Order: sequence, then structure tokens, then C-alpha cells
Amino acid sequence: MNKNSIYKYYYYLAAINLVTICSTIWIADRIHNIYTETIKASQEWNHRISLHEELETIIIHGNGPGNNIFISNNLEFEKKNFDTILINFDKKIDEIEVDNLNFKNNDEVIINISKLKELVQIATSSTFQIFDYYKKNDIPKASFYMAKMDESFHLAILKTIEIRKILRNLKNKELIKRQKKLVTYISKKYH
Repeated sequence: MNKNSIYKYYYYLAAINLVTICSTIWIADRIHNIYTETIKASQEWNHRISLHEELETIIIHGNGPGNNIFISNNLEFEKKNFDTILINFDKKIDEIEVDNLNFKNNDEVIINISKLKELVQIATSSTFQIFDYYKKNDIPKASFYMAKMDESFHLAILKTIEIRKILRNLKNKELIKRQKKLVTYISKKYH
């Protein structure tokens, strides 16, 4: 074997190593990109779910003024407090509805948000009835509307829990789909 053929084999081996290293780097970069996209999608879903958790907190607070009026006896304070809660509710609903425009397969979520808004509207109407009858010193009618308000806010809270469950299921389906994509990509490259 002469000296030139040894160098020739050396260059062939070096070329094979270079191709192997470059393809490994390219594959690793592709896997990293899929992984990064999955992390980003998971963070977006977590943000979406947290919006509904915040909405639930606002709804829980919304139940307060209609009940608190009987303790505080301060109608103006409770009305003002309730008005602030309604503003916060509307802002959060607007934020959620804008977010809903950014993802697919959300028909079930949109339908349930519509039902949630109806429940909060009933609870809101009942709260204002409580305030009106309390002002007229008609405690039995105010109490009647308090029961209706409590029930509506309770159902609204249950609806937010249902919406979050739907969102978690959609999140899991999307993340599983992305994981399958990653596994498929890896298995094609190495088999």
C-alpha cells in the first residue's frame, strides 16, 4: 500500500466523519426546533387556561356584593364594588374572546363561554334586584333574588371549570400530536 492510498482513505474517512457530524447537527437542530415549538404551544395553552382561572376568580368576587349588602348595610359601597367587578369581568371576557381568535377547534369553548355569559347576566340582573329590593326595605324579595344570584354565580363557576377541562383536553391532544410528530421524525431519520 503506498502513501497516497493511505491519504486517500484518510480523506474518505474524514469526509464520512464530516457528513456524519453535519447531519447529526442538522437532525439535532430539527429535533430542538420541534421541541421548542412544543414548549411554546404548551405555554400558550397554559396562558389560555390561566385566563379562565382569572375569570373564575372575578366571578367568585361577583357573588360578594349581593350577599354582603345584608352585612355591611352600605348600598352605595356594594353597588360600586359590584360595578368594578363587572368592569373586570367584561375586560377579562374581551381578553378571552381575542385569545379565542388565535386557536382552532374552539367551537365548544365559544359555546360554553356564551352560556357562561348568560349565567353571569342572570346573576347580574339578580344582584341589581337585590339592591333595588334592599333599598325598598323588602328583605323577602331581596332574599329571593339572593338565592337566584347565588345559584347563577355557582353555575357560572362550574361553567368555567368545564371550559378549563375542555381547554386542557385540547391542549393534551395538541401536545400529543406534536410528540408523535417528533417521534415519527426521529424514527424516520434513524431507521
